[in-house]
Amino acid sequence: MSSPTDLPGVFTQGETRAPVGDWHSVLMTSELSSQCDLERMVFCKCTNNVKHEFLLLHFRHPVQRHAVAVLVLDHTSRVECTENNGGLFRSVGRASVLSPSASPVPAHDTISTTFNNPSALKSYLTQRYRSYRHHCYLDFPASARPSAMQVSVLLCVLSKNSPTYRLWQYQCYWYAHTVWEALKRLFDGCQETT
Repeated sequence: MSSPTDLPGVFTQGETRAPVGDWHSVLMTSELSSQCDLERMVFCKCTNNVKHEFLLLHFRHPVQRHAVAVLVLDHTSRVECTENNGGLFRSVGRASVLSPSASPVPAHDTISTTFNNPSALKSYLTQRYRSYRHHCYLDFPASARPSAMQVSVLLCVLSKNSPTYRLWQYQCYWYAHTVWEALKRLFDGCQETT
C-alpha cells in the first residue's frame, strides 16, 4: 500500500526538516491536520557521550487508517560547529551541544519526517543520532488523542517561551520532558510504559 500524500507536514514523499513554527503553518493548509491523531510518543535518548534526548511522534492518517507517519521532534542549539563562543562542541548528528561554560544561544526546535517505512526511519535516526535507545512510550487511547494541529500549537508555545538553548535550563531534556508531560496531562487515559 502506498503512503498518503494529502496531509503535508505529516505524510510526505521524503525526508523533510522544518522549524516547529513552519510546521504549524504547513498544517494550517490542510483540514485533515485537525483529524490526524497522535497515537504514540516515544522518548529517546542517545547512548553516546552527549546523551541528547528527542521524541518520536506516531500519527495515524484520519482516512487511510493503515498509514502511520513517525515524526522526529528535536530541540538543539543553532550554533554551527565552526563557531566557539567560549565552549566546547560535541556533534549530535547535525546538531551541536555546548559545554556548560558557553552562554545561551538561539534554540532550534524542529520536526523531521522521513519516508514512511521502518527502514527509512531507522536509517535517518542512525545517521542523525548514531546510537540511541527508546527510553519510554506514551500511548494515547482512541477517545483522547491530540491532533497534529494541537501538537503543533503546543510546540509553538514552547518555542516562544524558550527561544534560547541554555544547557542548565532550556536544553533537550527539558523540551522533550515538557512536551511529554503536557500531552500526558492534557489528554486523559494515556498509558506510559518503559
